[in-house]
Amino acid sequence: MIKKNEYPVCEYDTSREPIIKPTDFLEKTLPSKCVITFFRNELEQLVKDKQLPVIAYLKSEVLDIPIYEYACGAERLCVTMAFCGAPGAAVTIEELHAMGCEKFIICGGAGSIKENSKVGEIIVPIAAVRDEGT
Repeated sequence: MIKKNEYPVCEYDTSREPIIKPTDFLEKTLPSKCVITFFRNELEQLVKDKQLPVIAYLKSEVLDIPIYEYACGAERLCVTMAFCGAPGAAVTIEELHAMGCEKFIICGGAGSIKENSKVGEIIVPIAAVRDEGT
């Protein structure tokens, strides 16, 4: 239901069902497990070293991001990059899920306000401060 307002820019739809959703136009063709990284150089080196094939693309008007297949015995998984920022990462996960991925590991970098943090230390975040609205 549309909540009307004197100012149209303040109107919004209260429905939880989206009008357009990725599952309406994407097929489930990808493995169920996926690794998403924000480390481009490392991904490019992995693709080169392991000769990973491209199995699909995350498409946008600006660029298409390749999705690679990594096989370890009978186990298959996707390896790809996300679009930049929290909204881009959310879109990436929505599309990958619509294409068949169900389990994700995301590898990225972040700053820390913890005094004793060291470069390369693994951190599992439980909260974040952000201004992107996602």
